[in-house]
Amino acid sequence: MQVLDQCDKNIFQNGIVVMVTHTIPALDLEIWVRKIAEESGQQVDWHYVGGRAVIKAIGNIDHIQEVIEKLLPEHDLLYKKAFQRYNLNEMHCSPPRYFPNKEQENE
Repeated sequence: MQVLDQCDKNIFQNGIVVMVTHTIPALDLEIWVRKIAEESGQQVDWHYVGGRAVIKAIGNIDHIQEVIEKLLPEHDLLYKKAFQRYNLNEMHCSPPRYFPNKEQENE
């Protein structure tokens, strides 16, 4: 079993929440979040809070959001695979995606 690193302390303390999700196994989520960091060239990491995976970032948040949008199909596939792994039917459940910054902009 692979052990995941803790969330980067600086990102954990000072980062801006860019997305909240759930259900995807930690290792799969770690790989996906690292891809966001790599493609955006920004500091991105995640941690669990109350059973939810909170993705935080430092840097160009707009660019990070663009990269997340680009990689959402991959996220949704990971979500679908997790449902299948647990023998659940995802037909009535949309993939989780909460973007706090976007909701704040719309208020």
